Amino acid sequence: WVRMSLPHDETEQPQDHPSSHTNENAPIPPAAAERNGDVEDYEDGDDDESDDYPGSDGDDDEDDTLNPLAVKQAGNDAFKRGEYKAAVDLWKLALKEILKAGVAASRLDQEQAGGGGGGSFEEQLTLRLNMAQGYLKLDEPDNTVTQCEFVLNHRPDNVKALYRLALAYHHMQDWDKSLSTVDRLLSVDPENAAAKQLRATVKADKRRAAQQTSKLYAGMMRSALEEGCFETGQESTPEA
Repeated sequence: WVRMSLPHDETEQPQDHPSSHTNENAPIPPAAAERNGDVEDYEDGDDDESDDYPGSDGDDDEDDTLNPLAVKQAGNDAFKRGEYKAAVDLWKLALKEILKAGVAASRLDQEQAGGGGGGSFEEQLTLRLNMAQGYLKLDEPDNTVTQCEFVLNHRPDNVKALYRLALAYHHMQDWDKSLSTVDRLLSVDPENAAAKQLRATVKADKRRAAQQTSKLYAGMMRSALEEGCFETGQESTPEA
């Protein structure tokens, strides 16, 4: 076992709900990127005072397995410092360690949860939500889509996953998918102010993009006509 010693975080976890944060940078829409922007973490609090992986005997001479909760916390801290690449890498490592826990640990979790799914799987979903947010910061919306879709396959009504998925599609300028995802979010949470604002922003951006495309096409047609690139309708006579 490898021990990881991290500074104790005394700050209160900010609520990652799409109505509590402010705007960051384009192309994520105004007053939207940070509304679901803070990392989903600390849900287990600081209750785990041990550096040992849960269920271990603390002997760190046997192998090099890491404590995924400690690695996750390191990722959270990196995110807060604005080190988004490092945060995503640490969350990916924590996810790998959770998956390495194996089928036996998952079964034990399910038994302890009455068959309803264990804590390790919930940690996996939390890490994937974190990674989705990190990928938005890194301008990798396709990876955000992948992580959000995984979460939604298991938790179809997860507001954070829906919101970040809508942001990713907006970032990719896939207006229709972004709007349909926001509508899905609003069907789950009709009073979600950030989702309503995001919907208005996406619709405005879609309209603006259509206008720009129309102007571009009109300009191309005008230039082509001026340069005589189109047939006049008269039959050309081949030379003898």
